[in-house]
Amino acid sequence: MTEKDQESQDAAGGHEDRGIEESPALERTLQQLPPTARRVVEGVISAHYSGPMPNPLAQKLSPEHITQMMKNEEANEVRKHQRYLWTLAVRTITIFLLVALLVFCIIYLRESKELLTHLITGLISLLAGAFGGYGYAMQKGEPKE
Repeated sequence: MTEKDQESQDAAGGHEDRGIEESPALERTLQQLPPTARRVVEGVISAHYSGPMPNPLAQKLSPEHITQMMKNEEANEVRKHQRYLWTLAVRTITIFLLVALLVFCIIYLRESKELLTHLITGLISLLAGAFGGYGYAMQKGEPKE
């Protein structure tokens, strides 16, 4: 590569990762500037080189990596949905069993009004406590499992 090609490449930004002292064309250009302008340009250039270092992993990121991350996220969403469906099924079965237990107790304990009253009061208290706890957790904004 000739010196003229080197200068045009440096001017076009072909060697952005090199410092001031490693670029002969930039060094010559700075020497031609008046001292005050040279200090300003050197300050701007040095501020550019003293900035935060780019993440080395971001530079190695390829389209294959992005595709893999998207597949992993999709699989994660499928797992979340399956967990939601399982939780919904368990809750539905639990509610069904509680209602079946309540109906069973009402049918077989209808002669004992006092025992039936205590049982129904206890079940209503259990339900109120469960819904109250659920409402309290939602109000506090705790994450759902």
